[in-house]
Amino acid sequence: MNQMIKAKVVSFVSALLLLVGGMTPAFSAVDNTPATTPIVLPDGMQPAFAVIEPPLPGQKRNRMRVLCVTNRKQQDIKPKFNALGEIIPNTLMKFLNDASETGLTYCACEISFGGKPDMKLLQTPMDCKLSPYSWAKWQLKSPRIESILKISESEFFDYLHQASTDGQIYVIMPGSFTRFDEAVKRGSAGVLALNSKAVFVFSWPAQGSIRPDNYGYDGTQAERSILVFERLMSRLAKEFGSKNVHVIAHSMGNRIISWTSAVIMLRNGCLDNEGVCTIPEKFGRLEMVSADIDASLFVDNYANSVKATYTAADIWVSKKDKALFLSKLVHKKPRLGQRVKELPVIPGIRFIVFTKADMGKFGHSVPFPIIARVIKSQGKCPGSPWKFVRIRDGESPIDELVKRDKDE
Repeated sequence: MNQMIKAKVVSFVSALLLLVGGMTPAFSAVDNTPATTPIVLPDGMQPAFAVIEPPLPGQKRNRMRVLCVTNRKQQDIKPKFNALGEIIPNTLMKFLNDASETGLTYCACEISFGGKPDMKLLQTPMDCKLSPYSWAKWQLKSPRIESILKISESEFFDYLHQASTDGQIYVIMPGSFTRFDEAVKRGSAGVLALNSKAVFVFSWPAQGSIRPDNYGYDGTQAERSILVFERLMSRLAKEFGSKNVHVIAHSMGNRIISWTSAVIMLRNGCLDNEGVCTIPEKFGRLEMVSADIDASLFVDNYANSVKATYTAADIWVSKKDKALFLSKLVHKKPRLGQRVKELPVIPGIRFIVFTKADMGKFGHSVPFPIIARVIKSQGKCPGSPWKFVRIRDGESPIDELVKRDKDE
């Protein structure tokens, strides 16, 4: 009985920390109050916004569009009306924490927020000698989903084609305990850091509430998302070319990425983990942040699949990550995203130690501005005030993020 109680306590605390310390978003306090300004896509799906648009007349909040793809069940609900008798946007549909049986749903979401991020700091050239900037200048304040518009698959891809000025597409894969609305708001962090409208978040049906059994439930929902995500990646490859599609995955979302890479290998006739099959064209960069997947299982079963399907892969680890520590207690095995004393050697994959840039209260965060710089510099530099220091050479190098000296 004591063992059972202990297991439930560990599971509950693990869930709590994963939720609280989850993907640290690029914003502060969350405001879920519905507003009354609908999002309207122009004819031809022309991107209506720059990365950040100024407030509408009579309003004070800036705006941003975030695209979303989800395999959650959708529930139509009774509309709500404002004082003028108008339907309040974002009240006609609700996405549930369960997998849909009808495939994927595509959405365009409008987010409003306070504050005024300094975009000049994010638009500086990738010369690795950038002037320092503070997170305070980069954050979105009190983000709020103003409206959600369901769009067709063809409209979604038309939008991406027009939104991508350089041909690059960025996919954000959240972790466990991330509701649909939180996934969308966190997608705004990627839009801002990458300074691109060609960013979308894949919201798989993770739970958002804190219950002892939800961690295991999310693991099951992650498995249910493998095939639909693989089909989505295949479509992206046909539309934009595999090498132009980059993925940022967090926590349990890395399980979906790992499993999907194995499915892609199988579809290309590779029946083992030797990486001998030929993938027509590899995807772009993969950034695996705070990966909540068994480390030895990844090395033995999925490392070669990842290398075979992505041009380059980085595994981001942090000593501050208390969420993965508790996940280790639950699973009895170290997690891939933990900063252990001896990181495994995975030829062809780099480890990045971001302990000093891990800003989550319990660790387990996603430093989007740094990751964006790494992707856009093709892995060369994280942007000031950070730099890489090589602490292990060889086939599986380790780079650590450290602050630059003032005179560098």
